[in-house]
Amino acid sequence: MRALTTLAALAVAPTLVLAQASSGCNNTSVTAQPVAFGNYNPVSPTPSPGLGTIDVQGSGCGNIANPSVAIALSPGNSGNAAARSMSGPAGARLAYNLFVDAAYTQVWPASPATAPRFTLLPAPGNGNRQVRVPVYARIPAGQTNLRPGAYSDLIVVEVIY
Repeated sequence: MRALTTLAALAVAPTLVLAQASSGCNNTSVTAQPVAFGNYNPVSPTPSPGLGTIDVQGSGCGNIANPSVAIALSPGNSGNAAARSMSGPAGARLAYNLFVDAAYTQVWPASPATAPRFTLLPAPGNGNRQVRVPVYARIPAGQTNLRPGAYSDLIVVEVIY
C-alpha cells in the first residue's frame, strides 16, 4: 500500500495528497512539516542547512512486532532526485537537495525500490505505532546567479508499507 503527502521546501505548507491504510495497520496517517532554510546568502562560503519532518502514525496494527514503512521523496521541479532545485523569480533556479542523514552523505531517493525503511514504534499510552523521520536539506554555497525573492519546490512523499 502507498500513501502520498507533500513536503515543501522554503515555507510552503505541506498538503495531503493521498493517504491509504497499510496492510498491517487499520488506520494510517502521514503528515509532513516543510523544510525551512531561512534566507540564503549567495556570497556565504558555507552551505545553508534546512530541516523538515515526516510523521507516520498507525493504529490497529494488531500483533505485528515491527511494522515498517519505506519513504521515497520525489525529485520535485528538477525531475532529478540527485540534483533537486527550487524555482524562483523569473525562472531562476536554486540548487538544493534532501538527505537521509545529518552528515549530508545519502541523497534521499525518489525510487520506492531504494527508499530507506523506518520502523513504526509503539506510541506512549495509546497502543498506536508511530515514527518521526527527519529530512535533512542543504543548499550548496556559491550560487550567485540568482534573483532576490522566494524560491520553492514541491516534493511528493511516498510512503510504502
